[in-house]
Amino acid sequence: MADQKNDILNRLKNGLSAARSVYSKNPSLHTGQKPKIAVVGCSDSRVPTDVLFDAKPGELFTFRNIGNSLEDENNPKKLGADALKFITYANHLGVETLVILPHGKCGCIANACACAEGHGHGHGLEADILKDMGNKKKFAVDLVKKEGASAYLSSRGLPAGDQLQAVEIAHGLLMADMAREHLKKLSSSMTVAVVYFDVATCDAYAVFGTDGKFQKIV
Repeated sequence: MADQKNDILNRLKNGLSAARSVYSKNPSLHTGQKPKIAVVGCSDSRVPTDVLFDAKPGELFTFRNIGNSLEDENNPKKLGADALKFITYANHLGVETLVILPHGKCGCIANACACAEGHGHGHGLEADILKDMGNKKKFAVDLVKKEGASAYLSSRGLPAGDQLQAVEIAHGLLMADMAREHLKKLSSSMTVAVVYFDVATCDAYAVFGTDGKFQKIV
């Protein structure tokens, strides 16, 4: 416990030193923020939003949770309350682009795929919670099943992959569509993009607009 405490304190010490350096060069950060990019990312520790976007304090407005989710828990076709607030406030801040950031080897999406096949995860309360999470993303799994994983990825300009990758992409695109619908209601000029980060290769693919065609970031 003592070693963990010291590790946390040392990390904070180093991090605060770096933050103070940035803040000293940008005094406006002490009183407000004007980020141009908002990111909906996953809580997965392998997907560091600030690192991937080469961002400093004040540059990204972020929303992270399990499975980069925006949908309501009880209605997958509707934005959840926290997501609604996030997108609305991003618009209020003057954010220009909202990025949905799905990623490879996503445990949440893998759980959804497993639940669709009738497999469970964990034991007791843990199993109940994980199964519930997986079942609520069944809409993304069903979408991929209609086309088939290979056809789904190929039609969107992505390399060949398995069902998990296809569902990760499908879920990201569905989240983007939901965000666009809310932005229309706000009469917002904010654009929405999807960036897929493959943790196995560190490759990334992006799509801007609604045509669903990805391009590799090189």
